[in-house]
Amino acid sequence: MALTVSQEAASVYCENLILFAGPGSGKTSTSVVKGIHILNDPANRLCMVTFTSAAADEMRERMINRLQADRAQSPGTRLICGTFHSIALRHYQKHARNTPRLIAPPAKTAMVNAMLFDLMPEERKEFQLALEKYQGALDQSQVEFDDFKQHDFVVAYHKRLETSNSTDLSMVMRDCATQMVNGQLPLLPITHLLGDEMQDADEIQLEMILAHTRKGVITTLVADDDQTIYEWRSALGYAGLQKFGREANAKTIALSENFRSRQEIVHHAKLLIANNDPNRIDKNQRSTRGPGGVLGHECFAGLNQQCSAIVRYVLESRKPGESVAVLARTNFPLQTMGRALNEKAIPYVMKGPSIWDLPAVAIAISMLQALTNNSTSSFQPVLSIFPLDAKLRRELERKLGHDATSFLSGGEVPDLDHATDTDAKFLQSVAASCKLWNLKLAKGEISLLIPEVIDQVYEWYASHLALSSLSASTMRSQTKRVREAFEHVERILLALDGKLSKRLSILGRLQDKEQGSEAIRLCTMHSSKGLEFDTVFLIDSVSPDDGSLIAHEQAERCLFYVAMTRAKERFFALYSDVPTPFIAEAELPKCNLIQYAESV
Repeated sequence: MALTVSQEAASVYCENLILFAGPGSGKTSTSVVKGIHILNDPANRLCMVTFTSAAADEMRERMINRLQADRAQSPGTRLICGTFHSIALRHYQKHARNTPRLIAPPAKTAMVNAMLFDLMPEERKEFQLALEKYQGALDQSQVEFDDFKQHDFVVAYHKRLETSNSTDLSMVMRDCATQMVNGQLPLLPITHLLGDEMQDADEIQLEMILAHTRKGVITTLVADDDQTIYEWRSALGYAGLQKFGREANAKTIALSENFRSRQEIVHHAKLLIANNDPNRIDKNQRSTRGPGGVLGHECFAGLNQQCSAIVRYVLESRKPGESVAVLARTNFPLQTMGRALNEKAIPYVMKGPSIWDLPAVAIAISMLQALTNNSTSSFQPVLSIFPLDAKLRRELERKLGHDATSFLSGGEVPDLDHATDTDAKFLQSVAASCKLWNLKLAKGEISLLIPEVIDQVYEWYASHLALSSLSASTMRSQTKRVREAFEHVERILLALDGKLSKRLSILGRLQDKEQGSEAIRLCTMHSSKGLEFDTVFLIDSVSPDDGSLIAHEQAERCLFYVAMTRAKERFFALYSDVPTPFIAEAELPKCNLIQYAESV
């Protein structure tokens, strides 16, 4: 590929570097060229680290394809591509001694949600974020919690893992990084390190990078501080990049071209994000595609009217091959948009939480997983929904230890000091069911086993719901949703081939299939990051009611900036009542979407 002057400068620079790469600036292509340049020297070994498996896979694939096109020798082990967590996990398991059993992410989700079951969704999210903040902090003693209940929850969660000799990916990440720093673990066997999306790094991830940089590993951080939208997950953003720059004496290069968006979109996005000065690096982006973009904002009577206007645009004005996305800050407006599209039989794909994110589904999968490995860590999420008090649950976990074979396969219930007759009877019935399921598993009767287990977990979960303080209508809604999700999971598992462990492995990799390029994409502003579309509608563009705009104005402005810069040709912000102030900051003109659609 032909590189711009700034891309060329970044690709050949051979010292520590921060590459500031704005939206549509060709950062991945630049990273690939830089990676090839590094690997051209057979003495070099490169690690390319990202935040998602998809990004890591894309980076590796593009690197390999480029090497093959150049007829260069495969780098083999000289190239490592992966996420922070996957790289840390492999390294930790290879070098650390007496490592605890890793609890899978679905099992962690199920356990956390079960521990927070009695909380409202908004409050539950705050507790989950408190756990993420604690696990991502370099000095955990300095972490401040909003209230003592959050502290108690974090302590209780880690105590449960300790009881079953388990750990999770965040703890592995922390242990790996800190032990690299103090010399208990060796560093990665690399000479060069390239980190992508590094504005999203937390203290632990940045410390892992600095541990290598301090020992002479030449490091490049690719980042855009203007797209720091995960501050609530302890992303360091501009401050973290500045810290790296100081410690590594790193040069900065900014990619100033935008190959994605029309001139008008780039111009108004720059007007918006300039309000974050001085806590940002000015990329001074300019569009290489020239003028022709359309932007606007419009007020409607309500959310349904916003969605109806978008449906009319899609039906009457959408051009052949035009990609369209509808973004929102949360999933609720997107669900309304989905219903409006359904009424007109317009295909769409919703990017966001799916059935795999439901706590009940994670618990069902954990039960099936426990039958394949007999581990207490897999069984713990299931224990969380049993009608047992906390003291008895902790005693049972302690008696089981890390291996629950006697309970799951042998049907034996350990002697428990705190068990009532009712508790003992219930646990005996559970152990008996598990023993029968294991017998069917041993006989290969998978088609009989799967429905039995899923039906039983549904009964346990429904009973768990019945003990909550949910209203009757909410209870009916949740049980219906869980039942439908379980039926979906059961159909998928029964349609797969092989042993149960193989089916569960495949299930973990499954993603909802998109309905083709013509489908409208629905996604939150956060999950739209990295994507691009010809036309972008941002619905319900009002100030958030959770107070985040007041507490984190710069982060919220970055989020709006990300939404704007997904658009290649057209961007429309729609709202009811009082619009977000970022519309005025971006100086978006007023528009009439219906009139515009008729004129196209």
